[in-house]
Amino acid sequence: MKFYKIYLDEGKRKKFAEAATLSKIIGEDIECTTCNSKWVKSIIERPIKIILTRNYLPDYTAILPEQKIVSERMKEIIEQYSLAKCTFDKIITKTVDQLTDQQIVDFKMEGENISKFCTIPSSYFTINLNAGISIHSDMNVLLHKCEECGRRNFTKLKEEKSMLLNYILDYSTWNGQDLFTETHFTNLFICTERFVEICKLEKITGLGFDEIKVI
Repeated sequence: MKFYKIYLDEGKRKKFAEAATLSKIIGEDIECTTCNSKWVKSIIERPIKIILTRNYLPDYTAILPEQKIVSERMKEIIEQYSLAKCTFDKIITKTVDQLTDQQIVDFKMEGENISKFCTIPSSYFTINLNAGISIHSDMNVLLHKCEECGRRNFTKLKEEKSMLLNYILDYSTWNGQDLFTETHFTNLFICTERFVEICKLEKITGLGFDEIKVI
């Protein structure tokens, strides 16, 4: 059995639309006396409202690193093939003609080309996955989770040239699903080769796959 980490595919010959949020993203300053850390927790206003930045729409994209979204078609395929234990929340998706004057001004201030924004009605959902596997002890990281503020962090137990984590997963902890997150690194979406095959069969767009070590 092969496992893969999922990444956003921007499109090769033609760039996929990105999700631009119309909801406020509030940065909550956290100063925790339990773990002695200061950090900013990003909270997105609900219900989530977005606009796609062009008409070439992907089935899979993200608003924030921790908030992935899927098209209605991908949602139906996940349900049809029983690929994951997850829940979905409907997103309000707008087209360019539904933007307010102030939203148009704000996007132009950010350097966005409004003339290319999506004109096609679409349906998207946030996807909320369950954890389905844990990292292996051979990964040599010490995991921390503060019970007070909820911050997750890790410490490398040996020096490495790369700042990137070389993920190693523990097969014995796998929950048998085809799409899931890692227990501690919840931004990491992981899938099986069955999920990859179904995505290719159904021509799901917007995501790519890198094989990940499992022992």
